[in-house]
Parts: sequence; C-alpha cells; structure tokens
Amino acid sequence: MPMIDLPMMDGAMQDYALTLDKFLHHAAKWHPHAEVVTAREHGRDRIGYADLRTRSLAVSGLLAGFGVRQGDRVATLAWNTQAHVEAWYAIMGLGAVCHTLNPRLTGAQLAAMVVPVRRPRAGGQRRPAAPGPAHRGPSAEAGTRAGHRRWGG
Repeated sequence: MPMIDLPMMDGAMQDYALTLDKFLHHAAKWHPHAEVVTAREHGRDRIGYADLRTRSLAVSGLLAGFGVRQGDRVATLAWNTQAHVEAWYAIMGLGAVCHTLNPRLTGAQLAAMVVPVRRPRAGGQRRPAAPGPAHRGPSAEAGTRAGHRRWGG
C-alpha cells in the first residue's frame, strides 16, 4: 500500500495544554449533571461534574493557601472516595503532581515511597507538608483564592 504524504499540522488547535483538569472542565461544561459515583463504607456518593469541579476548585484554593505550587508533589493517603477525587483534581488543577499512596500498605512501605518524593526548595530549605487532613470538605470561599488560576475556562 503506498504511503500518503500528508502535511504536518502545526499543533495550534488549542491555545492551552491538554491537562487532566481540562477534562473535568469539559465534563462540567457539557455534562454538568452526569454523575460521578464513588464508594464509601456503607453506600455510594454521587455528584455531578459541575459540582465536582466547584468542590475541586475550592480544594485547590486551600492547597494554594498552604503554599502548593505548580510542579510540587502532593501525596494523598485515602480510599477511592469523592473527597479523594476532589483532592486529585485539585492537585492536578494547580499543576502539581499527585502521588497517591495506598492505605493498605504498612507504615514502613509508605515511608519508603514518601521519603524519596520530598525535594528541597530553591536555597536548600525543605518544604513542610501542608497541615491538616485532605478529607475535610472544602470551604466555599477557598475556590475564589488565587490558587486555582491555572484552571482554564
């Protein structure tokens, strides 16, 4: 079969990076009430994509308030719950890296995974972990903070 020589596209189809937070934005815009279903101990949680995006933006505002920036690594230790999905999208929305840890692992196994993840800041100072558990619900005002500027529209 002969090869067809097609012209190369210049990659200018969109003016933004196709990152995971963009998938959530798209789903919230075009399928706002389609349900995301997550498990919990005695049942399921259901949330629409629009509400999931709103809550994830609030969590990203909280994380930004703790000093999380693009390129930072954030570890999560949680079951596959709605709160974990919110945190996952919030971390991605900031441009940080989400390092998911498995709650079934031992403390020693978790430590072996986490220690190499820590990296020094410019100037050699280590950055402390953000205080507080990630499973607390986001505040309504937190999503208005500057921390979610990367979230495109």
